[in-house]
Amino acid sequence: MGRCSLYLLVVVLGLAPGSAHAFGRSAPKRPCAVTIKQAQPERYRSMIADADLARSTLLPDASIKNQNKYGCCWISSTLGKWERIAEKKFGHSIVLSENHMVLASLFYRVREGIYFGSEVIQGGWQESADWMAMFMGLVPEKACKWKVDLRVDGERIVKELNQKIADYQKELVGMHARRASAETVWKFSQETKTKILRELRDEVGNFPKSFVVDGKTYTPYSFARTLADAEDEMVRVRYEPIEERVPRLPSDDEEIVKEERGLFKLYPELGRTLESMSPKFSGAENEDLYERIRLYGKTHLSGLTLSTSGGRPVNQVLDAGYREEKVSLEKMRERIDESIAAGNPVLLSTSMVHEYYRSETGVMSLRAHGATPADAKNAKFKGGHAMLVTGVYRNRYGEVVGYRIQNSWGANSGVGGYYLMDADYFNAFVTGIVVKSKT
Repeated sequence: MGRCSLYLLVVVLGLAPGSAHAFGRSAPKRPCAVTIKQAQPERYRSMIADADLARSTLLPDASIKNQNKYGCCWISSTLGKWERIAEKKFGHSIVLSENHMVLASLFYRVREGIYFGSEVIQGGWQESADWMAMFMGLVPEKACKWKVDLRVDGERIVKELNQKIADYQKELVGMHARRASAETVWKFSQETKTKILRELRDEVGNFPKSFVVDGKTYTPYSFARTLADAEDEMVRVRYEPIEERVPRLPSDDEEIVKEERGLFKLYPELGRTLESMSPKFSGAENEDLYERIRLYGKTHLSGLTLSTSGGRPVNQVLDAGYREEKVSLEKMRERIDESIAAGNPVLLSTSMVHEYYRSETGVMSLRAHGATPADAKNAKFKGGHAMLVTGVYRNRYGEVVGYRIQNSWGANSGVGGYYLMDADYFNAFVTGIVVKSKT
């Protein structure tokens, strides 16, 4: 954090700055909240205002992403983690491309739309983005030349993709009524998928095949593997609280792509053809690594008896190194403490409740807005958001009073792009975290 940002933090929260080096130590839809009404000014002192920076643990900064109008927070926050890994590896900052991973996710979702009748959506799971980074690859921002910035025009493109898939489904239903053969339907579906993806690539730009970092040539996959050596030995664990969460309001969006019109719903026997397209998960380069993400639809693949070249079911390969657990909020706080103390940021998903946060200051707090945990139970909201925990604030007694959060709404929001989540907001609205574990 620069001197100006540090000064602003001190002014906003009334913190005693202490030593400056404190900042350098150590499927279901989840739509990203990109345009949410802001809260009223804080009326009371936040919990983080009582933080003692000498007792707090705050990781070094990374580049602040700006997802703009697109719901790619799940990608932006995950890249914040990988940028820190890259800086440790190369000794300098490397800004990673959001557009690269957004485009890859759209390639996956078009396939899901064709095969399973799933709506193309913007939001996603942070653990999916983490998997994409390891197996699909990473690309520096400087290595990309896009015709369209998906963070600006992605919403329009997603609507157009859904319309194309809906048009395909209309024709598919007609073919089914006419008793078209499975072979004819499969050919039509593959041609449609290829056409949609080609048009998407032509409009947005193509995935870079290779690029140079510090004089060495990498592919997206080989670059990611250079960073992922230490990650391979770790298990990704998603922790969700056993405590009841405040439910979100239902979405008003009407889906035009229908699951009952999906290819494998109308022609379930065609699911077996996926077996011939299974990747070899051998770690070797693949002509089209983007085929791999197609298989990360765990809810869809769990019922298919597919196997890889090693004889393991595809869903087992994809689930390797990942598990989910329901634990107490106290246990989640402990896992965050452990991870930050080890120098590793934590992926976090939360509900965004406009009454209790301000982008002008970055403060996310019940107390600062005169609210109690009982008030929080009556909150009305729709948006969910993915963020990155990069610090733990403690008071002079060593008690955790909140978290430093790297957001993806640009450097002009919050404190230089970082938000300050009080412990009471965490307890009320956080829906999950993803950390690395050796067991």
